[in-house]
Amino acid sequence: MTLVALRDLTDLGLQTEVADGGTATAIELIRQDQWEAWRAAASPAEQAWITVQNFTGNAGQALVFPGAEGNATRAIGIIDRQPIWDGAAIAAALPIGDWTLTNDGVDAAVIEQVALGWALAQYRFTTYRNSQGETARNSLHIPAATARLGGLA
Repeated sequence: MTLVALRDLTDLGLQTEVADGGTATAIELIRQDQWEAWRAAASPAEQAWITVQNFTGNAGQALVFPGAEGNATRAIGIIDRQPIWDGAAIAAALPIGDWTLTNDGVDAAVIEQVALGWALAQYRFTTYRNSQGETARNSLHIPAATARLGGLA
């Protein structure tokens, strides 16, 4: 019988601290039913970027806003009734990097579900693969209060 080691949170892309003293780019979670109001309140530059990117605001979608130098300054992620699957889709849609969730107006339980979905999206079955060719994964900074996900992941 082969024993399979349980994965560490970091193996699933969840971090309690940003690596190497770097900074994590914020992801603002927006409920799908609040998307149109959020878009209407966005700056003209953000509205133009949303239009150019053909962003429709469907659950599971993510959009990165660039800074003046082309770097990611922040992102938005759309969630609806299935935050676990929306979190997985958001993780897959974002470019590789260090990210953190802002929780303005979103319940802590929903944040945890999004983080769990993120972790599920980062999982790779590597038992029978050699370690060469490991692909980079997205990293999500989670607050210490959310670290209880270790028991769920």
